Amino acid sequence: MKNFVTVTLAIFICLAIGVDSTDSNTAVDLASLADIVCKSKKVLYYRDGYKKFCELSKKIICPRTGKTPDPESVSCKATESPRIRYQMIKVHKAVCQYEGRDETTKKVQALMQDAGQCMYY
Repeated sequence: MKNFVTVTLAIFICLAIGVDSTDSNTAVDLASLADIVCKSKKVLYYRDGYKKFCELSKKIICPRTGKTPDPESVSCKATESPRIRYQMIKVHKAVCQYEGRDETTKKVQALMQDAGQCMYY
């Protein structure tokens, strides 16, 4: 019985560490995406369905990079870059499922949920 409790406790600790790791990866991925898409005069997005994500998140993630001084005035521009496509799909899903403590990620998540962008995740 003592071994069962020890093993069960070890499993729960591993699961908790795994979830926290996933959440911190989401914040890092969001910052990485911001570095890729935020430019001085435009914000890039993958053309197939990610314009709303761009419009919602540019006000929060782009000022953190320092590349976009006034995110309100820049426009979202479509691209077909496979790198941006991969990052946007990955980050969009991860932000919708985020349960961590990073404030920037939580702000983006709240905007996306209010706009109905997380309905399928």
